[in-house]
Amino acid sequence: AEPVSQTYKLNELSGSYPATPDGWISCSERMPNEEDVLVYCSDTKEQMVGFHKGKGLFQFFYMNGVEGVCEPSHWMPLPEPPQEVK
Repeated sequence: AEPVSQTYKLNELSGSYPATPDGWISCSERMPNEEDVLVYCSDTKEQMVGFHKGKGLFQFFYMNGVEGVCEPSHWMPLPEPPQEVK
């Protein structure tokens, strides 16, 4: 079965995305799919993991459990999970 979110497939991103060389995609160029879990970067250069709620809303969680909403300038998919070595 496939996971609900396929954002872990970072290496499968095509060159058609308006991404910077380090992998960041500008929100003004392309928004992520709703409910995708991603890394976001705000205009203040803060980086956080959260998800796109749609209609420009992005939700993330602080370590103390307080949830917050942000308006990031850029986003990128999460990297692939590590492979188990046998």
